[in-house]
Amino acid sequence: MLIENMGPFADETSTAENIAREVLGHKAYAEAEKRGSGLSGERFEVQRLALGTLSIDAATIDHAATKSTSSSWQVLSEAEQEVALLAAAGWPNSAIAVRRGTSTKTTDAQISSIFQKLMINSREDIAGFVPQDQRSRVLAERSHIPRQSRDKPRSIHPRLPG
Repeated sequence: MLIENMGPFADETSTAENIAREVLGHKAYAEAEKRGSGLSGERFEVQRLALGTLSIDAATIDHAATKSTSSSWQVLSEAEQEVALLAAAGWPNSAIAVRRGTSTKTTDAQISSIFQKLMINSREDIAGFVPQDQRSRVLAERSHIPRQSRDKPRSIHPRLPG
């Protein structure tokens, strides 16, 4: 991102860079700058780093994307992870709710929370965050997606006459 034309923000950033160079030394600063330039804007890695949900370790910098998705997955609660796995497998919210014994509104809220925590906006994006060791489960759950009937679902509360 070019910030040269952003007035006081550019000046303060330049001052901060100079202080960081003095504190770290030129070599360490150059290495940190190189690691930082490898962060992905599309995966919101800069934001995650700022929030403390992404750790950049010099030894594992080549795996920044993997660490990003892994650490993001860990931000989800156990219930959200379960819902996310089923959603990644293609299950509709209504079927996820039945499977988990919760209401559809609960599942809707969990999906919304998953989107917010992973900083995504579609169910298809969830799959990219599923840890490698859970991906076989997503594939297995795809073959168990409940078939929806063409009839309207029956109410569990019978209508009273009159």
